[in-house]
Amino acid sequence: MIIRNLWEKSKDFQRLSFFEKYLFKFLCIIEKIYCISFFLINFIKLNKGKKHLPYKVLSLGNISSGGTGKSVITRFLIENVLYKGAVILRGYKSGAEKANKGFLVSDGENIFCDVSYSGDEAYMLSRILKSPIVIGKKRYNAALLLNKHLDFVVLDDAYQNHQIKKDLEILLLDARSPFENGHCLPAGKLREKDISRADIILLTHSDKINNDDLLSLKNSLGSMRIPVFSGLHKPSKIVDKDFKMVDIKFLQNKKLLVFAGIGSFNGFLESLNKLGLSNDNYVEYPDHHSYSVEDIKLICNKIKNESFFGVVTTFKDIFKILPILDYLKLGNDFNWYCLDINFEFLTKIEKDTFLEIINEAILR
Repeated sequence: MIIRNLWEKSKDFQRLSFFEKYLFKFLCIIEKIYCISFFLINFIKLNKGKKHLPYKVLSLGNISSGGTGKSVITRFLIENVLYKGAVILRGYKSGAEKANKGFLVSDGENIFCDVSYSGDEAYMLSRILKSPIVIGKKRYNAALLLNKHLDFVVLDDAYQNHQIKKDLEILLLDARSPFENGHCLPAGKLREKDISRADIILLTHSDKINNDDLLSLKNSLGSMRIPVFSGLHKPSKIVDKDFKMVDIKFLQNKKLLVFAGIGSFNGFLESLNKLGLSNDNYVEYPDHHSYSVEDIKLICNKIKNESFFGVVTTFKDIFKILPILDYLKLGNDFNWYCLDINFEFLTKIEKDTFLEIINEAILR
């Protein structure tokens, strides 16, 4: 938390205290070592022979170590592209990652494991999408588990992955702060600064900045002759733990406890605020947090002791806590809700042009 606060404050170096300035300078020294190492490793990987898959590969990734909303855009691609697709994820913090092997989470109809083995993103997408989902640290080996009768795959979080031959590289940048404080790890949030490998740049959260700033950002990125598109993460509906829709107006005057373990927790709070839902009381967990029985007991005690009407969390989180609620037999004791979020382009023209590029890449 101290380092993350330092990253934010360092956007204006003069805001840093005497101690923070020296700490930041020390991190910048380590950053130089990181950047040299990253460049050498990347150079070797980029010039190494790439493995080919029997279908088109759409890579989705970012240059930041934080969340830019990849899961929502993966879902958008699978639901909106004309052809039959699947998703390949690393399965971060999953049982499969610990076992160091690929695993077919879903064939599009059946789910073959629980959330602890697949990881939160893969399980969430398996529940939402009617398409195959596979996980594995070695993406190529994981891809071999998929049925060959596919038109394309979405390779999640793969901008820095050079093992597989890609047909389209989609780079996500958060429009609010596309290059963060301009520094790579550990002095900043960036994994790297090179955006030249991208075939498409997609600006997320574009509704959070004014039109002039967005146009300026698009022009500066567009000077590299890479198509730039802009969109937003739009809260679409609230569902209960049985995934039945709930009237948002019904919840607007209720005292709610908010919790989640995601990369963009502030964005989640903003989404709830847009819907007019109470978000003053919240518990923030680390990204991809593995909830324990004790975590859920603490949340339930907080609900009871502070007289909350219910709890609101994300789709990624609800799938992880439902098995614990069943184990504790607490699922019916409190009101559990989750927010569904969709990706939308700012204009129909942008959406149509983006999908035209995607569909053409699959047909090539």
